[in-house]
Amino acid sequence: MVGRGNYWVLGDGQSLAAQWNGDSRVRVYLSFYRTDEDWFAASGIPFDDPAAVGVRLIDLFAGWDPRVLALIEACKDTIVPRPITTLLVGLTWPPAPDVTLLGDAAHLMPPVGQAPTWR
Repeated sequence: MVGRGNYWVLGDGQSLAAQWNGDSRVRVYLSFYRTDEDWFAASGIPFDDPAAVGVRLIDLFAGWDPRVLALIEACKDTIVPRPITTLLVGLTWPPAPDVTLLGDAAHLMPPVGQAPTWR
């Protein structure tokens, strides 16, 4: 399903991305777009227990195609929760000619594109 590149599935406020890595493994990323800032703590997901995390995450993707769920189920490694935050729409600051932003900092948006406006 992932092939030699990447694979994306987008749903209502959720996404799954799978990426082929150079060491012949597939890395899977799950995103939840409509959450509160304390979602990780409030979710009750035991992120220090990979097997329990997988079961809980599959529950959160209930109704998705079984092939997509199989990608989550196959994850047996450490699950790393990472919050993704955005700047407020319209926020500006004066230019600083002696500062150069690189990577994700340079485009000021989540790694999957423009920040959602439905918050």
